[in-house]
Amino acid sequence: MAGSVCSPTEVAKHRVSPVRHSVSCQRFIIIFMQGTEQKTSSTDERGTDQEAARQEVVQFCDRHFEGDVSGAAVALGRTEEEINEMISRDALIDDDLMMKLRGIDQERSGGSSAQSGTGGSELSAAE
Repeated sequence: MAGSVCSPTEVAKHRVSPVRHSVSCQRFIIIFMQGTEQKTSSTDERGTDQEAARQEVVQFCDRHFEGDVSGAAVALGRTEEEINEMISRDALIDDDLMMKLRGIDQERSGGSSAQSGTGGSELSAAE
């Protein structure tokens, strides 16, 4: 039974970069992180909560990769499994992912989405 509990060091690692551990350890971390989600109101400096961040990830996949999670995962420097876990609320979305996502989004939309609020839809229509 002692082998199924994660150490505080393992939990801290998962906040930044999830790695594969035993199933029981993963469940503990998900439950633990869901508890901390309630305590922390935002994922980034903009005050984005987990649900809004999840929606941004889904929209990013749809807008730039036609819903292909594996392509979005490569662009964001994460595994497809990690992105799927974030979308399905099994893992928390961190500020690093949000910064990468927004940077790519802004670059692909010519820098106009953050200023005009179009979200890059004009670029998609022109293509």
